[in-house]
This record gives sequence, C-alpha cells and structure tokens, in this order.
Amino acid sequence: MLIRVIKPPAAEPVTVEELKEYLHVDCDSEDSLLSRLISAARKTAEEYQHKAYMTQTLEVATGWEKETELPRSEFFKELVSLKDGEGNAVTGYTIKPDLNYKLVFEKAGKGQLVATYITGVDDAAQVDEMVRLAIMQLACHWYENRLPVTDGKAVAEMPFSVRCLLAPGEVVTL
Repeated sequence: MLIRVIKPPAAEPVTVEELKEYLHVDCDSEDSLLSRLISAARKTAEEYQHKAYMTQTLEVATGWEKETELPRSEFFKELVSLKDGEGNAVTGYTIKPDLNYKLVFEKAGKGQLVATYITGVDDAAQVDEMVRLAIMQLACHWYENRLPVTDGKAVAEMPFSVRCLLAPGEVVTL
C-alpha cells in the first residue's frame, strides 16, 4: 500500500509561537527552522499513529478487496476520486464509517485501486492535546539535538516520552 499526500495541511496542530514558548525562545530568527521542525514532527506522529491530524488530501494505491480500508481516515471528509489501476472511474461501492473508513464493494475487483480523499480536522484545537504535546516535544528534541548523535551515541529512535504520548491513540493496522 502506498500513501501520498496530494495536498498538505494548510496549518499545523502546533504554531511556531506555541513552540517558541515551550522552548523559551524569544527571537524570530529561527522561525523558519521551527516551522519545518513542527511539520516534520507532525508527519512523524501521523506515521506513528496511522492518522491524519489536520485537513489534507491523501492518495492511496492498494489492492482491491471487497472491503478496502482508507488509511488515516479517522476524520474522513470526502472521497475525491476512485479509480482502477488503469485510471478508469470505479463505481458500485458504499463508504462505511469505522475507525478508518472503508470502501465496501458489491464484489472485489482485480488489480490496483487508487483512492483520493480528504481527511483530518480543520481546527488545531480538535487535535488531541497529548498529540500536540508530542509534536512539541519531538520538535524540541530536534531543535536541541541538531546532529544525528547525542552524547556520542547514534539517535535512531523516537524519544520515549514522545512514544508514550502517541501510543494511546495509535491505530493498529492488521
């Protein structure tokens, strides 16, 4: 399964001002860096939890089963298009609300299915506070540790506190 972001979120769940307050940063000279760190931390958290927080358009290419899950669709808004592997429009389905929404077909198809859909929330206040804190902590960690090593050790995994904040809302895929 391949997931692509077609249209990224217009806003992040954490603002640069909120992160600056968290970091105790008073100047504006690093705003661009902080903005990129917030975006990267959000993407990392979304990947970890298998969710899309802020409104964005995703495209997923997947196998065509009788019930086909739309990943990261907990906050599903709209199906933009649904095509087979050759680019032909697909019909004969219903959209079933679930933890992740599902496309339910009258019968399974052959080959690949490409779905483009909009998911996420419009207001950062709707994003779980633990997720927002995890994004700030991860962005803070990257801000304070700008090299891929800490104390002579390679940094290869997400900080424990960030995993603890994200784990309760993680969508487990089978």
